[in-house]
Order: sequence, then structure tokens, then C-alpha cells
Amino acid sequence: MKNEFETQIDRLITKINQNGYGFGWKNHPQRTDAGLYIKGEPFDYCILCRNGNILCFDAKAIHSKTWRLQPKDIKQQTNLLKAAMNNKCKAFFIVYFYIHKAYRIIHVANMYNKKTIKFEEMEDINLETFLQYDKV
Repeated sequence: MKNEFETQIDRLITKINQNGYGFGWKNHPQRTDAGLYIKGEPFDYCILCRNGNILCFDAKAIHSKTWRLQPKDIKQQTNLLKAAMNNKCKAFFIVYFYIHKAYRIIHVANMYNKKTIKFEEMEDINLETFLQYDKV
């Protein structure tokens, strides 16, 4: 489901691609030609930065104080962990908590064997600063 900060990320990727700062894209689920769902995307976004870093991440929006990982989230975490095997890759989730009106970030390596993750267990992130395309 698309949310406001996914729209911000989409704008960032457009600027990165247009200005030569790197190359980024949003992954999409596989569908038939008729639009029927086949399977989900491995994670939401990938950005290849001009400085050689790779950012792979998924964006979530949560309506409670705790993120309860669903089977889809665990599959995305597994895929992000595979991406993070490249030492230039930073793999993480950015989560918006509606209750706190705040963004948080958690690196996939810090999620091992967790079924729930509390707001307090994640790092604070200023999304506007983090997503400045001239910094990647």
C-alpha cells in the first residue's frame, strides 16, 4: 500500500536518476499480463549510489506502538539480509509510526529472530535529512 513517505522516496529516486547521483528504482510485485497477482516484491527499494554504496530497504507504515512482523515482512527481511552480504550494501526498514508521528529505522541485522519490534527498539531518523539525494 502506497503511503506519503513512499511518495517522498519515489521523488528522491527520480531526482537521483535525473541528476546522475546514482540509479534507483522501486521493486514491484509480479503480475500476469491481465494484472493478476503472482508473488510479492523482494523489498521496496534499491538505490545504487554514485559513491559505490547500495541502499536496499522496505518502507512500512504502522498504526500501533509495536511492529508485528507478518510472513511477508520476514520474507523481505530474508531478502534484505541476502542483499546485505555485499559489504557495500546497507539493508534496512524505514517504519512510520502513526501513533508517534515519527519515522524509525532498523537495520535487518538487528532484527534476527524477532517477531515484534517496539518503537523504542528502533533508531530515530529524520526522513527529510536522510532522503536528501545530494548526500547519497
